[in-house]
Amino acid sequence: MDRKRRDRISRQLKATTLPIDNLIQRSLHPAVTTVLILFVLACFAVAQEAPVTTPTPSPCETLIPSGVFDLVGFGRQVKISALTNPDVDGISVHEKWWHLEPSEGVYDWSTLDAYVARITPYGKNILIRIGTMGGRHSLGGNMPDWVMDAVGANTITYYDSGGVLRTIPLFWDQTYLDKKKAMIAAIGARYSGNPLVKVATASFANRHSEDWSVPDSTQIDGIPPAGSSEASRMLAAGYTHQKMVDAGTQIMDAAMAAWPNQVIYLAIGRIDRPLEQDPDSVARDVRDATRSRWGVNRLVIGKEIISNVMPFAPPDPTSAWELFYESGPAIAGQNLSACYGDPHCQMNGGNCNGLTADQILRGTVDHFVSYGGKWLEIYDDDVTNLLSAIHYAHHQLFISCPTPTDYVLYKGNTRQTAVWHMNNNVFLGGAYGPTLPAGWNVIDVADFNRDGNNDYVLFNSSTRQTALWYLSGVTLVGGAFGPTLPSGWALVATGDFNSDGKPDYVLYNASTRQTAIWYMNNNVYAGGAFGPALPAAWRIAGVADFNRDGKTDYLLFNASTHQTAIWYLSGVTFFRGVFGPTLPSAWALVGVADFNGDGKPDYLLYKAGTRQTAIWYMNNNVFAGGAFGPTLPAGWNLVAP
Repeated sequence: MDRKRRDRISRQLKATTLPIDNLIQRSLHPAVTTVLILFVLACFAVAQEAPVTTPTPSPCETLIPSGVFDLVGFGRQVKISALTNPDVDGISVHEKWWHLEPSEGVYDWSTLDAYVARITPYGKNILIRIGTMGGRHSLGGNMPDWVMDAVGANTITYYDSGGVLRTIPLFWDQTYLDKKKAMIAAIGARYSGNPLVKVATASFANRHSEDWSVPDSTQIDGIPPAGSSEASRMLAAGYTHQKMVDAGTQIMDAAMAAWPNQVIYLAIGRIDRPLEQDPDSVARDVRDATRSRWGVNRLVIGKEIISNVMPFAPPDPTSAWELFYESGPAIAGQNLSACYGDPHCQMNGGNCNGLTADQILRGTVDHFVSYGGKWLEIYDDDVTNLLSAIHYAHHQLFISCPTPTDYVLYKGNTRQTAVWHMNNNVFLGGAYGPTLPAGWNVIDVADFNRDGNNDYVLFNSSTRQTALWYLSGVTLVGGAFGPTLPSGWALVATGDFNSDGKPDYVLYNASTRQTAIWYMNNNVYAGGAFGPALPAAWRIAGVADFNRDGKTDYLLFNASTHQTAIWYLSGVTFFRGVFGPTLPSAWALVGVADFNGDGKPDYLLYKAGTRQTAIWYMNNNVFAGGAFGPTLPAGWNLVAP
């Protein structure tokens, strides 16, 4: 999306936020706790409407790992404090090629075996990284000398960031590639069957570390031949775009084949002119070729310069962050450096600006989460010493085993409800739920009494009374009145807007287009605040945290234009809006939930003419794919999620 269009969208979606302290006055009706009279047990199957089966959720093992990974340096032991910390979700272990394979075909597994043995009793996920470049081990590099001997003169020389002269193989040298692929196959054969090993890293455009770095400087550096630069020497050695892409696809194919049960992580970067006219083209082409062959979620794209000064998503479309952003949802990252003990605050751009290490790390997490990153490698010093920030990072990043999102149906002429158990877009079975009293409708489902079961949130538009029906599965086990709404207001959704872990009411006044939040403690009103007023013709279709900042956002739908939009909120305060995709004609946006278990809210669509449902998988406001869901029986409507 170009900048002009983005600015236009921002202007179109601006809204006025009313003062938070301008609270909606609570009605005089007390929140009377009473058990509503009606218990309807789901006792039999209905062949075409709601057949009863036992739902089978998607297994957690199909997910890309998420959360905090403790980045342990080469040769360092994994600390017990990290292994026993519930906020640490995985451990990143590091081995060097020269140490792993001291002579061709002869492997020393002692380091990796020791890491695995130490981690296994604690059940933490494992990421394995092998340092492969930097030239000869005897000269300070990560590569076995015997590999450099085999490569011969097919090398490139440069000065590293510390001014040390380095010589490495040409990235496309076939001898080097063959040796590296054999090592990848061997390590995969040993560890790919371990269920705790979730991630293996791969690289092909890395001059020293495993992070992306190609010698492309045009500065004359004094390395022979006289007057040459990194870029000119690369061109003289035969650099072409196709050679780099071929090298990349060889390595990625080898990694995918060696690690069939893991995701492969590739840190990406740019290659500048004159080597590449489009600096992102090599990374993009290798990414696309690999995902086309092996699947979108097998290749996780990463950046290893995550910090508190990286731009929030969405980035400038011309920036080096755009390719990372558009590679979602399968993206992850590694922090640039440690925050703890750094007086220069490298993670904050080299200037602390009055921030503590804890604040810088929290800010870094917020920036990373805005991209939808799955896991973040955080340096061990921070994991050990910044426990509050690590807890925050875990809370923001970790995606728990998903609970399948079910459809809640309602039949108007009988007031019967039903629950259809879903596995993503696939109908597994269904059961009748309780029948509603006359005048009442199901507005949403949420766990109000915090017993682990979703409850019905009911609203009577004539009396403006709210009520909660507590369910165990589809069985009604109790009920309580909630507060009565003021005149002119309707209950339209529920969500947690004050981050207390409890669902709140979302109210809407059609005459003024004003929204409001009523903070709830189970069925008891605990306070309220105005939210933003909606533009004409727009309505709230649902609420969810789309930008992964820990705050609940509004999902809006315009039935006339079929346009969708997301309003990002901080509590009740609107701070930015973006358009989402436009729906096809005759389709309506009826709900939002995470159907595919990737931790991101998806759209639920419904076509009244055919009673067809569909799911649009979303990455924030970006459409990432879609699938048809089941068709509803005649006379039934979809009321939740």
